[in-house]
Amino acid sequence: MNNEYDIRPVLLDYPRHRRALGEMLERNGLKADQLDTYYGVYDADDNLVGGAGAKGNVIKCVALDPQCREAAITNTLITRLRADLAAAGHDNIFVFTKPENERLFNSLAFKTVGRAAKAIMLESDPRGIEKYKEHLRQLALPAGDTGVTAVIVMNANPMTLGHYSLIKKAAEEARRVVVIPLDEDNQAFSYAERRQMLADGTAKFHNVAIAEGSPYQISAATFPSYFIKEPGEAAETGMELDLDIFCRHIAPALGATVRYAGMEPHDRLTAAYNRKMKELLPPAGIDFREVRRSEFYNLPISASTVRRHLAGGDFPAAQPLLSTASQRYALAFMAGQALRRELDLTPKPGLVDRNGCGSHTDMDYPLMVRSIAAVRQGLPDFIKLSPRDINRPPSQELGIAAERLMFQATGGVNTHKGALFSMGMTLYAAMSLLTTFRTLTPENLRQETALAASMYRGPENENPVAARYNVKSAYATACQGYRQLYESWLPYYRAHRAEPEVETKTLLRIMAELDDINILRRGGRDAAQWLKDRACDLFNDYSAQGMQRFCDECKERNLSPGGAADMLALTFLIDSITTK
Repeated sequence: MNNEYDIRPVLLDYPRHRRALGEMLERNGLKADQLDTYYGVYDADDNLVGGAGAKGNVIKCVALDPQCREAAITNTLITRLRADLAAAGHDNIFVFTKPENERLFNSLAFKTVGRAAKAIMLESDPRGIEKYKEHLRQLALPAGDTGVTAVIVMNANPMTLGHYSLIKKAAEEARRVVVIPLDEDNQAFSYAERRQMLADGTAKFHNVAIAEGSPYQISAATFPSYFIKEPGEAAETGMELDLDIFCRHIAPALGATVRYAGMEPHDRLTAAYNRKMKELLPPAGIDFREVRRSEFYNLPISASTVRRHLAGGDFPAAQPLLSTASQRYALAFMAGQALRRELDLTPKPGLVDRNGCGSHTDMDYPLMVRSIAAVRQGLPDFIKLSPRDINRPPSQELGIAAERLMFQATGGVNTHKGALFSMGMTLYAAMSLLTTFRTLTPENLRQETALAASMYRGPENENPVAARYNVKSAYATACQGYRQLYESWLPYYRAHRAEPEVETKTLLRIMAELDDINILRRGGRDAAQWLKDRACDLFNDYSAQGMQRFCDECKERNLSPGGAADMLALTFLIDSITTK
């Protein structure tokens, strides 16, 4: 490499460095894209004249000003970046670039996987696509079987009755149906959740197999538009590249001759993708069958509608659109959302919030976020029910397994053990109602929760602090069906939903009425009564200044009303999953 150039990391967090990077990329006909890391090439005057970056395991934004376009610089750039990605645990590294750069990356031991008119995809693992094809061949019909194999590629975020209907139709028409979920995790439901929904939802079809997802179904997260100027042109290029890989590798490995997709009446990008499949699949010997969308009250069922209802805290509106297999994941999603609302409520006396750690030294906001993700991950198995399971008690083993996920995420810190129990009992009861086709009314859920809790035999059944102070334990409270919540906290929250500070005032109301085991453990009966009195006073005469004083006092006294926080999150959850 020419000694007048220096290669070093670009400090992406600094606006000046980001600006210089954007200007250099623009000079080279590229656009700035999302990046985790970027190595810049600097000249003798410390000007940024080139570089290469990466997002995840995808190399992006490789650019060099004309005066420094020499092979040695490029080799050094890619070699250094590739070493970093390998050290980060990436076995296979991908490059999306212009076709004219193919020879350069081939010389650096990257293998071309797919091509379109304006883009190519390459990978560093010489057996990357071949290993995936070996997996697909295991799902193909046996040699000599001349039956039709069909493929459905879907996001299923989450799996709806529309997805189920599409798979059912394909299963009725083909000998073998292979469903390939998109392998992305930056969505409402993770790849693991979506694949399990599909596996559970199609278990009754003997001829349906759920393949592993792969990076070879190009997604918005991996396919970069940074080197194509027009958004429409970038999308079309992505579709062509995706379908080239499908026709070149995926369909032949499966022996597939048919691909199914649902009609798209609203989303323009998906409709354009369907048109592209009609254009490109038949010349490759693959029949494309576009199936009319299932409808609910004359409206097409869509996952985006479901996500909108869930994000808006309205599970009852989403539930009729969901496949049975998806309902427990949607309920776990609502639990995660409720816990996150409680965490984000700021300020809170003695509790972790966006401002700080409250009275805790072992917890902070990022730890709580990780814990919430673990709780959400553990709930679906705990609340899984089928008609034959309807009279069984909640599983202590599955409850402990969910708890273990939380402790793994927090390094052993008890962040949400109480919430996991209360939400687990509540969602188990919700699934019991759904499984027996009963409406999720507050009263039905209250009664079913009390029944579920009364059958449970786990470590929550005994609490020495509750026995010492003669107050109800978490288990006893659940066996009462969370009476205070349904009689006081939920009605108050719903009646005052539109008012300012309603979430904070609901928390204060809970603190004023709940015998909080956490406060009794930390400060005894006197501290518990002081907390109740201060919360009641502030509830009746609320001010921001008063709340701040209350927060300071709790921190000084080392008090943290964790039980009240759990009940606030449970109030949010029950509000979101029951009829209004």
